Amino acid sequence: MIKQDALGNEIKLGDYYGYSTNSNGVTFIRVGEAIKLNEKLVTLRVILSKSALYSANPTPMVDPSNKISIKANMLFPVDIKLININP
Repeated sequence: MIKQDALGNEIKLGDYYGYSTNSNGVTFIRVGEAIKLNEKLVTLRVILSKSALYSANPTPMVDPSNKISIKANMLFPVDIKLININP
């Protein structure tokens, strides 16, 4: 089974993806490189992690791990050349 991102594109190892979630008014934003695929999840090596409370501007945060696994259909492709980060 081919994993597809939120736009229906095939997930490719080595490509960069991002996603955001919101829980109780706190927004989390992460961007990372796809490094592993399995039946249910895509593992990202996180290169950017930010959070914001309600509608505040996101600020950098330190993740306890530099890897995170998430469902493929929550991911959006990211062109890291358009944001100020170095992988």
